[in-house]
Amino acid sequence: MTDTIDANVAPDATRTQQIAPSELESKLIKDAAAIWAKYRDAQSATKLGRVALKEAQTKLGETLSQLKSELSRVGRHGQWSAFLRKERLPRTTADRLIRNHTKSSQPAANCTNGAISDPSDEKVDEYVRKRIDKFNAFVDTPRSAFRFVEGVAIGLNHLKFDYTTQGLLLLFAAAPNSTDAGSDPASPVL
Repeated sequence: MTDTIDANVAPDATRTQQIAPSELESKLIKDAAAIWAKYRDAQSATKLGRVALKEAQTKLGETLSQLKSELSRVGRHGQWSAFLRKERLPRTTADRLIRNHTKSSQPAANCTNGAISDPSDEKVDEYVRKRIDKFNAFVDTPRSAFRFVEGVAIGLNHLKFDYTTQGLLLLFAAAPNSTDAGSDPASPVL
């Protein structure tokens, strides 16, 4: 018995056949592309800082993990690789983000999770004390001092402030149920 091969059909036609993405896959592809763009922007924008970059990494790792599980199944014909190429997302970066997401969602004992802790009040006070003389030399009038403090307030991502008729009001937003005695803004210790 001899098998016949149809000359009109390419040998890899079944392999390259496109599979229509499901609604979930379409959403994940769109989400991953948007978060990847945000992640690249956060990497290059120093103003966003470490917190925004970490948030983007976490969300991207979660989305990529879900997307990879959808696109890497048997019969998907390299759609995961095609997605990475299309978004110009290096495979090693995607794998690292997915691995970090997996670790953070299932942390092992004695394993760091990459959380960024706030510096202690003592560290902040020490930082200010070391630099205050340089600032005093530069900021030598009440108006320039006000502009300096205003610039710092604007530049710090997590500092809330408001303008009043008397000047600039810095607002202290303590975490809910915070019992940290050293975090009382009314009693700075410099």
